[in-house]
Amino acid sequence: MNKELEMVAYEAFNKSHKEIFHFEYEGKRYWLKKARRAGANVFHRLGYTLTKISLLAPPLVQNKNEALKHESSKLKKLHSLGASVPKVELITKDFFILNDTGVAVLDAVRVLKEDEKKTCLEKTIKELALLHNHGEYHGGSQIKNFTYKDEEVFILDFEENFSKEIELNKLFTRDLFLLFFSLFKHGISADYEELLRVYKEAKKEPNEVVKEFLNYSKRFKKIRAFLKLNFFQKTMDKDTKSILKMLDAFLEIDEKWRKDGNFTSN
Repeated sequence: MNKELEMVAYEAFNKSHKEIFHFEYEGKRYWLKKARRAGANVFHRLGYTLTKISLLAPPLVQNKNEALKHESSKLKKLHSLGASVPKVELITKDFFILNDTGVAVLDAVRVLKEDEKKTCLEKTIKELALLHNHGEYHGGSQIKNFTYKDEEVFILDFEENFSKEIELNKLFTRDLFLLFFSLFKHGISADYEELLRVYKEAKKEPNEVVKEFLNYSKRFKKIRAFLKLNFFQKTMDKDTKSILKMLDAFLEIDEKWRKDGNFTSN
């Protein structure tokens, strides 16, 4: 363990009220993440209990020590497997430190040229597929939890932990849903059909995951049509609007793929 790095990190830890922040050491940038409680709130857990919809599967409640151990251990494991994740430089009882992996993909795609943006987003969803190929889910796969540096995409923020009773493919579908939802939520325009195709081509045995993801686009069609009335559009929150828009977009993709024989979701 680098005692000098630990000393500098603790000095930064004691000065900052932020839970996640960066600091400099020997001319390099590092990120410090403090131990913090993780898990779903009671309403999230109740919603899943009542509906049993896998997308609503709640992460396990963990105290700050359990959450720190879970995330740092998962990052170390994934790094050893060759996954594109930050390297854990130091772990203490209060925090862990990661090497710098650039800016959030969410911020990068807002300034990249169109061809670079397309490549960045394709690398992002490919990295998610490769993570799934390692038999690991993300849990919080929003676009903000991917970073971009030197034309490489990295995945971070693995604090969410799920019951082993939940099938991995269900969690993979959840990851895919969260990633696309976050793109719609933040207004990131993209060729969504191509992105789904990139995932499908990179993921080992992708059919069950992609089928379930596309099948969500066919659910609640009548209710969705009803919610498009002006009254509901004026009162609806941004997240709900984004989900409805996403489901409509992928319904068109699902129908096209079935018609072309590219993929059957039934």
